[in-house]
Amino acid sequence: MVHSDTTLAPVSIIIEKFHFSDAGSITKHTLSLEFKLSVVRFLEGKEIVLYATNGKPSFISTGVTPGLAEKLLKQVLDALINGFEQYANENSEQPSFCRKSESILIYNDEYTNYKDADTIRWKAEYELKWDDFQGQPDPASSFSAQSNCMFSFKSMVEYKSGVMKLSLFLYPCFTKKASWVRSGNKQDGLLQHEQLYFDICELYIRKLRMKISSLNLPITEPGTLIGVEFNEAWKDYQKAQALYDEESQHGIIERVQKRWEDEIKTQLNELAEFTTR
Repeated sequence: MVHSDTTLAPVSIIIEKFHFSDAGSITKHTLSLEFKLSVVRFLEGKEIVLYATNGKPSFISTGVTPGLAEKLLKQVLDALINGFEQYANENSEQPSFCRKSESILIYNDEYTNYKDADTIRWKAEYELKWDDFQGQPDPASSFSAQSNCMFSFKSMVEYKSGVMKLSLFLYPCFTKKASWVRSGNKQDGLLQHEQLYFDICELYIRKLRMKISSLNLPITEPGTLIGVEFNEAWKDYQKAQALYDEESQHGIIERVQKRWEDEIKTQLNELAEFTTR
């Protein structure tokens, strides 16, 4: 019945020890049952012990008493099932009792103070200004400017009503204090080149959101898989940035710069469902 009901998580009873002994004589004897039982769930390749019990109940009987072994057996199994039911009811909000998982993309007001905050997040209506580049230029760098874009990631796990819910805060951000421009190089074309770094960052965040939304997340350790996907998205973003700089020669080749802008815009539109807001 449990296995046929998809609203419940299937469990199994493991019998580690189950031994009857009957000491004494026919006229007076002691029937004992030494047992060690557990209720387990096989979840994502792991055996999770949910409840365990052991003991050695016995009956003293004079003569032959029909059904005594069955009575002892029923007593043990009733105790196991009733004990497990009480435990499950009191501890239902935990991973081992969840039957499925889901991810939720959350949005809040963090990093939205574009005027005063050091870190700001990507927004379709906001374009970078030279005032956002507040860091000190790197004297060892040959570049005219540098944008410091990053992925911001937080997560919260909740186990409720048999569902593991993973809420994800996932944003592309620009760090003002770590971004800089050399004095005398504040041209519009260069700013447009730097803006596209931020747009590419947003693109790969959208790709990551889409990927996570399609995943069947593990119930027991969802953060591990999320971490893998996060790292892969970050690597892909860095490769895209490097290719962008290589092909456009850091924005010097205008037609290539324009091609990249058009391609990124097209890809952003294709993933509009996962836009940062």
